[in-house]
Amino acid sequence: DESLIESLRDKFVTGKWDDQGAGAKDDDSELGDFEDLETGEQYGPDGAVLSDDDRSANSDEEDDMPTEGMTDAEIREYNARKKAGQKKSFDDGYDEEKKAEGGNLKDDEVENEYLETLKRQKEERLRRNEEE
Repeated sequence: DESLIESLRDKFVTGKWDDQGAGAKDDDSELGDFEDLETGEQYGPDGAVLSDDDRSANSDEEDDMPTEGMTDAEIREYNARKKAGQKKSFDDGYDEEKKAEGGNLKDDEVENEYLETLKRQKEERLRRNEEE
């Protein structure tokens, strides 16, 4: 028990960071890529600075090249079409997932009916309040 307290005190007070005990893990190998938010530099799992090619290979974002030379209105239209396409693909994927899980699309109908009932009740309360 006393040796446990001494080992804890040693780690927090004197800070022997080089001396790793039997149960210590090397966390650097588990962390993966790192980006310095102040400088924007990206580092790989081994601590090496990633080049622009490495960054673009790991990047999930699309290039903004299609919008170069476009007017603001054209950019808005382009983004609206892109957003509509993404929404449609999400909706289609969601519907397919719901069907695959055995979900019933009638659940939406039941929910809509419930919401309509609530809306009618609210309108009725408003009408009664106005009459008073």
